[in-house]
Amino acid sequence: AGRQNFSKFDMKKLGEVELSFVQDSADPGSRRSFFTLKCGKGYTEPNVSFIDEHPGGRYNFMFLWADFCDQIPSSVPTVSLALGVGTILLIVFFPAVVLYLVVGVVIQKVRGREGMEIIPNVELWLGFPGLVKDGVGLILSPCCGGGSGGGSYEKL
Repeated sequence: AGRQNFSKFDMKKLGEVELSFVQDSADPGSRRSFFTLKCGKGYTEPNVSFIDEHPGGRYNFMFLWADFCDQIPSSVPTVSLALGVGTILLIVFFPAVVLYLVVGVVIQKVRGREGMEIIPNVELWLGFPGLVKDGVGLILSPCCGGGSGGGSYEKL
């Protein structure tokens, strides 16, 4: 009778899985058996039935069993794509920054500026690291005793 050397599971459609066995995958004329696995709510025991035979050695079977009802998906799983507030802010923020830079550079070029001056609000961006440092120092001063006043008010 030969031996089987190739098998494969395929989801053909919702609620059905096809299990195929091929006698010799290298030989196109070898016998192939296809079992369609379906949920059989009334079948407490496995029920295998022969469906038909096609020319060229293809044999189709139906395999019904109640145990398949929980294993084979009968509907497409739904995926929720709800976006959080942070995601929406990032989606809006980065294109807004790019638009700000492009429009700002175009405006500065029209005004005849060159070099570093074409960056919109260049003075603000050059001072930004110092502003961040001051902000971090202000936040950390109450808990770490930092700041210019040593953690207390200046005496009058």
